[in-house]
Amino acid sequence: GINKGLVGWWTMDGKDTVWSSGTAGTIVDRSGNGGTGTLTNMSQATAPALGKIGQAVKFDGVNDYASIGKPSSLDLPGAMTVCAWIYVRSVPGDDAVMIGNVNSTATITEWDLEVGDATGNLGVGMFWGDFTNSNHGYITQSSRFSQYNVWQHWCAVRSS
Repeated sequence: GINKGLVGWWTMDGKDTVWSSGTAGTIVDRSGNGGTGTLTNMSQATAPALGKIGQAVKFDGVNDYASIGKPSSLDLPGAMTVCAWIYVRSVPGDDAVMIGNVNSTATITEWDLEVGDATGNLGVGMFWGDFTNSNHGYITQSSRFSQYNVWQHWCAVRSS
């Protein structure tokens, strides 16, 4: 089934995005691993958006994010595939993380899927390792198929 090997699945559909007030919301992890996320710096009035399939959540590119903490299900030292449906209106800056497993000081990234590069180009790439030393890797960002204002399904694959 779809859940075999799945460690996280956040649809952000209406039924999976629960607002307890106008500015406090959570996103449900449908993988079965309990990685419920907390929406931060977002408003129920402006965050929900029409998605590719169902509802989406709109991030402002400045300070909006969903935090799922650091569940052990996202400790992925070996092979992995990370995918996301994205709709980019503009590049928010260098290496804007869409999803990842980052420590609290943002110096060690076990892995992340990010959009944008240092020159402001649209592209999606994957980073893994430690920013503080040379023990890291990067899958080059590809802008070849990137477009603004259209839904795209992006995946990055890392073999162990």
